[in-house]
Amino acid sequence: AAPGSRVPMKRPCSSRTASGSIFPPSRSETARSARSAVRPCGVPNSTRAAPAAARGGSALARELLAEAGRALGVAVTSIINAFAPERVILAGGVAAAGALVLGPARAEARARLMNPRVQRLDLRLRALGNDGAALGAALLAAERRG
Repeated sequence: AAPGSRVPMKRPCSSRTASGSIFPPSRSETARSARSAVRPCGVPNSTRAAPAAARGGSALARELLAEAGRALGVAVTSIINAFAPERVILAGGVAAAGALVLGPARAEARARLMNPRVQRLDLRLRALGNDGAALGAALLAAERRG
Protein backbone atom coordinates (compact mmCIF):
# COMPACT_ATOMS: atom_id res chain seq x y z
CA ALA A 1 0.00 0.00 0.00
CA ALA A 2 1.26 3.46 -0.84
CA PRO A 3 1.54 6.10 1.89
CA GLY A 4 -1.87 7.58 2.49
CA SER A 5 -3.74 4.55 1.19
CA ARG A 6 -6.09 2.72 3.50
CA VAL A 7 -4.54 0.04 5.65
CA PRO A 8 -7.24 -2.42 6.74
CA MET A 9 -7.38 -2.63 10.53
CA LYS A 10 -9.63 -5.34 11.94
CA ARG A 11 -8.02 -5.51 15.37
CA PRO A 12 -8.60 -2.54 17.71
CA CYS A 13 -5.32 -2.89 19.61
CA SER A 14 -2.30 -1.35 17.85
CA SER A 15 0.09 -3.50 19.84
CA ARG A 16 -1.61 -6.59 18.43
CA THR A 17 -1.39 -5.19 14.90
CA ALA A 18 2.14 -3.82 14.99
CA SER A 19 3.84 -6.31 17.27
CA GLY A 20 3.80 -9.98 18.12
CA SER A 21 2.52 -11.21 14.79
CA ILE A 22 3.93 -8.93 12.11
CA PHE A 23 1.16 -9.79 9.71
CA PRO A 24 -1.70 -7.31 10.10
CA PRO A 25 -4.99 -8.19 8.44
CA SER A 26 -4.82 -7.25 4.79
CA ARG A 27 -6.72 -7.68 1.61
CA SER A 28 -3.59 -7.57 -0.54
CA GLU A 29 -2.81 -10.77 -2.39
CA THR A 30 0.87 -10.45 -1.50
CA ALA A 31 0.16 -10.27 2.22
CA ARG A 32 -2.34 -13.14 2.06
CA SER A 33 0.10 -15.38 0.23
CA ALA A 34 2.95 -14.29 2.49
CA ARG A 35 1.02 -15.14 5.65
CA SER A 36 0.17 -18.56 4.28
CA ALA A 37 3.77 -19.10 3.16
CA VAL A 38 5.43 -18.14 6.42
CA ARG A 39 6.18 -21.59 7.74
CA PRO A 40 7.05 -23.28 4.43
CA CYS A 41 9.47 -20.53 3.36
CA GLY A 42 10.96 -20.10 6.85
CA VAL A 43 10.15 -16.42 7.38
CA PRO A 44 9.68 -15.95 11.12
CA ASN A 45 6.25 -14.91 12.38
CA SER A 46 7.41 -12.40 14.97
CA THR A 47 8.82 -8.91 15.21
CA ARG A 48 11.84 -10.33 17.03
CA ALA A 49 13.00 -12.63 14.26
CA ALA A 50 11.69 -10.79 11.19
CA PRO A 51 14.27 -7.96 11.21
CA ALA A 52 17.11 -10.48 11.03
CA ALA A 53 15.39 -12.25 8.14
CA ALA A 54 14.85 -8.93 6.35
CA ARG A 55 18.44 -7.84 6.87
CA GLY A 56 19.53 -11.28 5.68
CA GLY A 57 17.90 -10.62 2.32
CA SER A 58 14.32 -11.86 2.73
CA ALA A 59 12.17 -9.64 0.50
CA LEU A 60 9.09 -11.18 2.07
CA ALA A 61 10.21 -10.22 5.59
CA ARG A 62 11.00 -6.65 4.40
CA GLU A 63 7.57 -6.36 2.80
CA LEU A 64 5.79 -7.67 5.88
CA LEU A 65 7.70 -5.33 8.19
CA ALA A 66 6.79 -2.42 5.91
CA GLU A 67 3.13 -3.46 6.09
CA ALA A 68 3.36 -3.62 9.89
CA GLY A 69 4.97 -0.15 9.80
CA ARG A 70 2.09 1.25 7.76
CA ALA A 71 -0.41 -0.20 10.24
CA LEU A 72 1.62 1.33 13.06
CA GLY A 73 1.55 4.66 11.22
CA VAL A 74 -2.25 4.55 11.21
CA ALA A 75 -2.28 3.98 14.98
CA VAL A 76 0.32 6.70 15.63
CA THR A 77 -1.67 9.19 13.57
CA SER A 78 -4.74 8.49 15.69
CA ILE A 79 -2.73 9.29 18.81
CA ILE A 80 -1.26 12.46 17.29
CA ASN A 81 -4.63 13.66 15.96
CA ALA A 82 -6.35 13.03 19.30
CA PHE A 83 -3.73 14.09 21.84
CA ALA A 84 -1.08 16.19 20.01
CA PRO A 85 1.93 14.74 21.86
CA GLU A 86 5.31 16.34 21.34
CA ARG A 87 6.86 12.97 20.60
CA VAL A 88 5.88 9.32 20.15
CA ILE A 89 8.44 6.74 21.27
CA LEU A 90 8.34 3.21 19.86
CA ALA A 91 9.69 0.38 21.98
CA GLY A 92 9.44 -3.37 22.26
CA GLY A 93 9.88 -5.78 19.40
CA VAL A 94 9.01 -3.17 16.80
CA ALA A 95 11.99 -1.07 17.84
CA ALA A 96 14.36 -3.91 16.91
CA ALA A 97 13.19 -3.58 13.30
CA GLY A 98 14.42 0.02 13.21
CA ALA A 99 14.07 1.75 9.85
CA LEU A 100 12.39 -1.32 8.34
CA VAL A 101 9.25 -0.38 10.32
CA LEU A 102 9.93 3.25 11.24
CA GLY A 103 10.22 4.53 7.66
CA PRO A 104 6.84 3.17 6.50
CA ALA A 105 5.25 4.21 9.83
CA ARG A 106 6.45 7.79 9.42
CA ALA A 107 5.32 7.96 5.79
CA GLU A 108 1.86 6.63 6.63
CA ALA A 109 1.48 8.90 9.67
CA ARG A 110 2.62 11.98 7.74
CA ALA A 111 0.05 11.26 5.01
CA ARG A 112 -2.76 10.96 7.58
CA LEU A 113 -2.18 13.99 9.82
CA MET A 114 -5.33 16.10 10.06
CA ASN A 115 -3.41 19.39 9.91
CA PRO A 116 0.16 18.75 8.76
CA ARG A 117 1.09 22.46 8.82
CA VAL A 118 0.44 22.63 12.55
CA GLN A 119 0.87 19.09 13.79
CA ARG A 120 4.28 17.75 14.55
CA LEU A 121 5.40 14.24 13.68
CA ASP A 122 8.27 13.25 15.97
CA LEU A 123 8.26 9.47 15.85
CA ARG A 124 11.36 7.89 17.37
CA LEU A 125 12.73 4.57 18.47
CA ARG A 126 13.46 4.02 22.13
CA ALA A 127 16.78 5.40 23.29
CA LEU A 128 17.05 3.53 26.60
CA GLY A 129 16.83 -0.01 25.28
CA ASN A 130 14.61 -2.60 26.91
CA ASP A 131 15.04 -1.00 30.34
CA GLY A 132 13.43 2.32 29.40
CA ALA A 133 10.07 1.63 31.06
CA ALA A 134 11.72 0.41 34.28
CA LEU A 135 14.05 3.43 34.36
CA GLY A 136 11.12 5.78 33.80
CA ALA A 137 9.11 4.15 36.59
CA ALA A 138 12.07 4.39 38.97
CA LEU A 139 12.60 8.06 38.10
CA LEU A 140 8.90 8.83 38.63
CA ALA A 141 8.93 7.03 41.99
CA ALA A 142 12.05 8.93 43.08
CA GLU A 143 10.50 12.27 42.07
CA ARG A 144 7.31 11.51 44.03
CA ARG A 145 9.27 10.57 47.15
CA GLY A 146 10.95 13.95 47.02
